Formats: sequence, structure tokens, C-alpha cells
Amino acid sequence: MPIYQGDRITIKVTWKDKEGNLVNPTAHSIKIYDSAGTERHSDTTPDRNPSTGVFEEDYEKLAGFHYRDAHSIVHQKIFALKRGDETAGVIVYSSPAIATFGRHKALGRKLTIPEINRDLTRISRVIVHPKYRTIGLGVKLVAETLSLAGKPYVETIAVMAKYNPFFEKAGMKRIAESVPNRELVGVVERLRGFGFNPVFLTSEKMNLRKLRKMSAQEVQRVKEVLREISGSVYRKRITAAHQAYLTEEEFNARVDAASLEKLAKMLRILGFLAQTKVYLFWKKSTA
Repeated sequence: MPIYQGDRITIKVTWKDKEGNLVNPTAHSIKIYDSAGTERHSDTTPDRNPSTGVFEEDYEKLAGFHYRDAHSIVHQKIFALKRGDETAGVIVYSSPAIATFGRHKALGRKLTIPEINRDLTRISRVIVHPKYRTIGLGVKLVAETLSLAGKPYVETIAVMAKYNPFFEKAGMKRIAESVPNRELVGVVERLRGFGFNPVFLTSEKMNLRKLRKMSAQEVQRVKEVLREISGSVYRKRITAAHQAYLTEEEFNARVDAASLEKLAKMLRILGFLAQTKVYLFWKKSTA
């Protein structure tokens, strides 16, 4: 059932404050907005056990619908978009990486580690339940929570932004784009012939499900496609090798010896490496 004009939507949030390298739970608040975005109710109460609280449960309910594998993630804040008792969508804010492409261009300078911890947060997940998609809830989740994230700067690295710019529609600014290696893109395209969708190649579970349905000959052909990858850096990352340099012979041997589970993981890493990524940025208004 769609969310109609005039329905009340509950947004719940939990946050964790950084103290040094520790993340300590503090409190949660519940806010209710009408369809115009006007706050109608606000209530803040102690959260005695946020690590297993309803906010993480809201995320877990929808995590399986994300194109990446569902798993628990370390977060700073989680907002849930609710219709009655049903979770329609969630957005997760997490700690940012120490360095990432696009940030220097957005700010005009390099942030120190204390500044990153104090001033910056990252949108790591936006998930809308399939039956509530195509009605703008992803935009709503981002637009209505940016100012509630508690930091002056918000960043995200999106893959789908090139095809569905809802982050920009929500008020974020596209700063930079990371173009993947052409050879890796070509390998991914050849895997289409085996039924692998490049969009879902980053899901280890979906890869494994597909591989288990293949014959031994088909699996061997998939490995042959992977062996076309050149460049020690990419070979190391795809095989998760810890040695300084991986020769072609060593790479091929690892691919040939890979179990279905290991091969599914290699395909997931390849999927990430072959994605075009977009860096987006939001700055809190000082007006």
C-alpha cells in the first residue's frame, strides 16, 4: 500500500557519540512529521541497549533488499521511515574513511583526523522496501535526515547515482566520479554471458547461488574469464593475497584452486573494482 498525501510518517533515530576511538551509545529520539515535512511531535528518551535496539532491527528487516550483501554495520545514526508498524525505508550514517576520492575537491583542503571525526559523517546505506519504491521515499529519507545527522558535512560514495541521482535530488552535490579500469569492465561484461548481472555482482550470496547452479564446465569457463585479468594490484585485491607481488602463474593457480565459495568472493571484489563510483557532498547551511 503506498504512502498517501496526508499520512503521518514516523522517523526514528539512534546515535552514538565518538569519544576518542570509542563509540558510546547515548540516547534516541522519535520524531513525527506530516506530509509537508513539519515536525508534529518530538520525544527523547534514554536508550539502554541501542546495540540491539529497534533501530538496528529496522535496518535488519530491509538489509536483504540492498544490492550489497546484508550484514550488520557499525553506525553513528540510523533513521527509519515508518508507516504504522511497518518499516518502509532506512538510512544509515556511519563513520567516514580517513581518505577518499572527491573530499579534497569538495572542501578545498585535506581534513585532519580529528576534524574528520568531529565534522564529517557518511551515508553508508539507503534502503527502501520494494513495495514502497518509485514514489520518492529514497529522496525523502536523505533530504529529511541530512540536517539531523549531527555533523556539518555529509558525504557518500554511490554507485547507482549515475543512473538514479536521488542524492542530488535530496540536496547533495555531485563532486567527482571515479572511472574503473577498462579491462575489469570488459571482464565483467564477459561474465554477462554466464548470467551474472553487473549490478548484483557485488553480492557474494547471489554469486554463490548462481555458481551452484552451474555445471563444472561452466564454472571452469568463469575461472578462465577471471584469469584474463592482468596487473598485480588487481590480482592481489581479487584474490585477497597478502604478499607484496602476485605473478600471473600464482594468480592463475589461486583462481583454479578456488572453491565455489572463494570464487563467489572473488567475483564480489571484481564487481566493486569495476563500478563507476560517484562522490557526493552536503554542507550544513550557516545561514
